[in-house]
Amino acid sequence: MPPGLSLTVGVGTDVALTRAYGLADVATARPMTPDTVGPTGSDSKAYTAVAALQLVERGVIGLDDPLDEHVRNPLGERSITLRDLLTHRSGLGTNMGNWDHLPPPPLADHLRQVLTEARSDAYGGTLLPFWAAPVGERYTYSNIGIALVGHLVELLNPDGVTFSEWVARHVFAPLGMASTVFPRAQHPDHVPAELLARRSTGYATLPGLRLALPPLYPGDWPAGSALSTPSDHTRFILALLNGGELDSGSILTPETAQQMITAQASGGTLTGPSTDASVGFVFNVFDGGEHPYIGHGGEYLWGWNHFTRGWTKDRVVLVISTNQYDLGDLGLSDRPSHAAARLVAEVVTAWVHGADPPPPAHPGVRPQLPRGTPGRRPSHHPPRHSHPTQRGVDHPDGGRSRGRRRLGPGGVRRGSPPGPPDRQPPPRQRDDHPPGTPRPRGRTPQEATRRPQPGRPSPQADSLITHHRHDSPATNQPEAPTTDSSRSG
Repeated sequence: MPPGLSLTVGVGTDVALTRAYGLADVATARPMTPDTVGPTGSDSKAYTAVAALQLVERGVIGLDDPLDEHVRNPLGERSITLRDLLTHRSGLGTNMGNWDHLPPPPLADHLRQVLTEARSDAYGGTLLPFWAAPVGERYTYSNIGIALVGHLVELLNPDGVTFSEWVARHVFAPLGMASTVFPRAQHPDHVPAELLARRSTGYATLPGLRLALPPLYPGDWPAGSALSTPSDHTRFILALLNGGELDSGSILTPETAQQMITAQASGGTLTGPSTDASVGFVFNVFDGGEHPYIGHGGEYLWGWNHFTRGWTKDRVVLVISTNQYDLGDLGLSDRPSHAAARLVAEVVTAWVHGADPPPPAHPGVRPQLPRGTPGRRPSHHPPRHSHPTQRGVDHPDGGRSRGRRRLGPGGVRRGSPPGPPDRQPPPRQRDDHPPGTPRPRGRTPQEATRRPQPGRPSPQADSLITHHRHDSPATNQPEAPTTDSSRSG
């Protein structure tokens, strides 16, 4: 079996669906489960942003206070502010996170060294500048910038504790995120043994090649060193969509939570600014028409990929974690690098876009997920794969489901001998439509006489949900997810 995939769907204030497939560790055949812990990569940045905004709410620091005492951009006169850091507009250039095979030094020591050397770790510092622009001029995705935010939390928090302890007390504990930590390093010296035992093994992949990763640690760790499960991270995103709280506790006021998921400035991608993108506090903000959403992604080099999407009006959240990193198909905040994860994202997006009734509007009501969501196959569609990319999401490697054979008319397996008379499919109704001419839009004669079953969506609606596995008319294809987004490092 291949490396695995774990996913969670949240609706309202509840985690409504969890699924896991494949292996958390290939060598030992340890299965991926909903309780398997994995790196969130740059999805960790949202935890750091919330921690900083908590200090803003307490009056410890202002969003627009100058930070000259801590960092200074030499390319202009204006001071860097917390708002600039949270929207990637400080002028700091793009960097990879300052990775090493040894756990990093204390955060203050690491940042002092990095800011003094002023040399990007990307491509040996020869292609990307450490300072890319004057403050506020444009979007430049920066791991060092978010690491500075973590340093401010550690330096200024009223409890006088480390950054890791602050987020544990004030972000994870109120939301019941018992399987989430934000350590300096994912190492036995910094992570409880019980969580490390549940951590998946990461694999770098290329066609025909799969490599298990040795331990690697980012020096800019407040930008990407958290460990979590999709269920825990889903609770965190649901809280932000619900005014900063769940029944278990609160992390932000409704006003601050809304700021975080609302466009604050023009955004961009890892390669630079884009006029088509917007950024809130850390999150990418997408218009989405009637279904606006926020997104982010995370990649923990070079073995894990993490994906988050939260529909702000629909209050639906999708989180996907995989323990393989496709080196030939790097992910974005709106597009996972993993092929099976992309299929899952398309399925849930189709559901949110109206292929089935919307989720309940009242908090605390556990929904019945519609037919066609991952893990639930509608019974009235034959499971067919008519295109190389239309494969079952139950298999994270994108392979076909074993033992499934293509079905012919009436559900009879192709090449199978006819069954006994009482098991023969009913005769097809006559269709007087002239052969060789396009059929008008509308229902076929069979559909016109088919009586709907109570409580079941129409076949047309179900085909929207399951388009990745079934043949369905082009007019029934769901709206394609936007691909204009920022990759996370």
